[in-house]
Amino acid sequence: MVATGCWVPYDLGGSRGADLSWVVLGDDGPAGVHEWYIAGQDDPIWTYTGEVTQPVAGDWDGDRRWEPGFIVADGVVSSTTTISFPPVEPPGTPTGSACIGRDPVPIPGNWDDDRATELGWFWPGTATWQLPGRAPFDFGRPVLDGETCATGAFDVPVPADYDGDGRTDAAIYQPDTGDWLVHGTPTPMANLGVGIGQPGPADHDGDGDDDPALLKAGDATLYAPGIAPVDFSPHEHGLMPTPADLDGDGTDDPVVWRFAESGGAYQAAGAAPVEVTGWPALARPALLPYVVFLSYAESCVESRPPGTCA
Repeated sequence: MVATGCWVPYDLGGSRGADLSWVVLGDDGPAGVHEWYIAGQDDPIWTYTGEVTQPVAGDWDGDRRWEPGFIVADGVVSSTTTISFPPVEPPGTPTGSACIGRDPVPIPGNWDDDRATELGWFWPGTATWQLPGRAPFDFGRPVLDGETCATGAFDVPVPADYDGDGRTDAAIYQPDTGDWLVHGTPTPMANLGVGIGQPGPADHDGDGDDDPALLKAGDATLYAPGIAPVDFSPHEHGLMPTPADLDGDGTDDPVVWRFAESGGAYQAAGAAPVEVTGWPALARPALLPYVVFLSYAESCVESRPPGTCA
């Protein structure tokens, strides 16, 4: 994710670098009291009580600072503001599949020119993009009724700023072909090979625009243009890419979340893991429903949650 000036994505503590952050859900589950933490601080930076689905940080109020927030039923609630943008089910939405289901996927981003973060939605069953200020449009291959994770030929939303203009671009990754496609561009912008893995677009080369990146499950290695492959093995319980500009130098650092039986750990390339008990708040919301399919071997039981398939 591209930084602009002093605007560093995921800088929640004012350090001018991205913070490793996580959320501890309350004892009552999604409707309980939820605490948001960042590395280096013992006390939570924000506490919220109410029904939530997942954490999502962003510059929700447009003040050029990132704030913690949660996806809720009709939009986003953050530490500074509330945004109402409920998902609207497109016609013909299928009942779902064993792999992804039918629920809309949140896709936050800077979808206009104001630099603030806005909420969008992607509907897997119809590959429909619902973005603020624009008419819904279809882009990508949908997840069909009854489709399985191992055999489905569908596309994963990978929104990012691929041209460096400050706006988030609608884009898809095709696991069965390896192609990355940006909406409105007829030819693939990249191909990182075929194989089970997770996309994690980021500005790994520091040139001011995001690039495709793929964390492959087979060898636990991150592949991205402009940098040497980064080995994150071993990966006993699975990995998820969570790239972030940790030192504020304008280049995203390769970082992964290591799933564990309880909690997990962040690990930057060449650094020791930072173990936490909670849910990774650096996770890209658009990728979370696809974690099981894109992380594990085809023999993995598809109904298991992330982190339980070795």
